[in-house]
Amino acid sequence: MYRRDGTLTPIKDEIQQNKPFESPGEEALIALLRTADHLNLVLERMMKDHGITPTQYNVMRILRGSLPGGLPCSEIGKRLVNHVPDVTRLLDRIERAGWATRERTTEDRRLVIIRLTPEGKAKVDAMEEPVNETQRGIMGCLNDDEISVLIDMLDRIRNGTV
Repeated sequence: MYRRDGTLTPIKDEIQQNKPFESPGEEALIALLRTADHLNLVLERMMKDHGITPTQYNVMRILRGSLPGGLPCSEIGKRLVNHVPDVTRLLDRIERAGWATRERTTEDRRLVIIRLTPEGKAKVDAMEEPVNETQRGIMGCLNDDEISVLIDMLDRIRNGTV
């Protein structure tokens, strides 16, 4: 966040923390969590205008990448950006909206394949430019080298956690 004078607000001021952080790592973690929350809100607001949630968009983007086939529910769950405890219920909502269908395989009746419908593909395709525009707005304060360093640091944090 920015102050009225245009300077950046440190995370401790943003969350109105009066005592020092225990460590730079704690401060970084709080800043990272606060940033992730802020970015989720930005995406939720933008997508709400289009009648879709970020998680629904993520599922449909995953399914678009599997066209013309489809994917089982468990595979979709593994590929989601954010962990979702009940992927089945999420898929129920997407199916009710007419954006995906479910089909049992003939080889194994327990296996259900989810496929994007033409309406679902049209929806996710229509979202591409608004999502890209939002992404450019979010990341526009960083140059390509800074983005590469950020990606590397985030990869290291994710791969270094238990």
